Amino acid sequence: MPDEAGGSIPPQAAKINNMTEEKLQANGMYADRESLSEAFKYAEEICKSLDTPKNSLNYVYSSTAIMVIWNTLANKYKLHKLNTNKVK
Repeated sequence: MPDEAGGSIPPQAAKINNMTEEKLQANGMYADRESLSEAFKYAEEICKSLDTPKNSLNYVYSSTAIMVIWNTLANKYKLHKLNTNKVK
C-alpha cells in the first residue's frame, strides 16, 4: 500500500483493530499548539473575542463549530501524539 511519500505502509500498519489510518494535512498558513487541549483553549479565546454586543451569538456559532471538530476527534479517532522532538 503506497504512502504519501511514495514508500509503502505494511497492511497491518494501515489497518489495525478496525482502525483505518487517516492523515490530516497541516496548513502552513496557521500555527499549531503542543496539545489538543492547548489548541482548544486558543480557539476558545478566539471565539470569545468574536462575541460583541452587536452580535452576541458569534461566540455560540464559532464555539459550536470548534466543538463539533473536538467531539469528532474524541468519539471517532484514537489519537497518538507525534514525537516532534528534534534530535541534536
